[in-house]
Amino acid sequence: MAEIFNRVREISGDTIPDALLNLGHIYLALSKHNEALQMYQNYMERTNTAGAQITSKNKDEDDATVLLYVAFAYYDWARQTEDLKDSKSAPADERYRKSIEYIERAIEKGKKRKCS
Repeated sequence: MAEIFNRVREISGDTIPDALLNLGHIYLALSKHNEALQMYQNYMERTNTAGAQITSKNKDEDDATVLLYVAFAYYDWARQTEDLKDSKSAPADERYRKSIEYIERAIEKGKKRKCS
């Protein structure tokens, strides 16, 4: 599945942001957290340009949604790291902090949208 979206990405020259978002979801499902986070970041960078297509009704809602995807990716990564119960579990605390940070950012975007 990832190959298909990577091919779409290559052919479109990253002009179809949804391909980046879908790749992020696929990488997350494959426990490739770093790659998933990179795809989500690339999506946000691409959609921050004027006139770029977004998946939601407005930019703030779209940003909030993607920030929650990022937060979940960090949370899932931390949880899986803890499950290893070895010397690699130390980074889990930082990933939980990142997860909370992105949840707070998503909440702020949601508040901003409601005030608009």
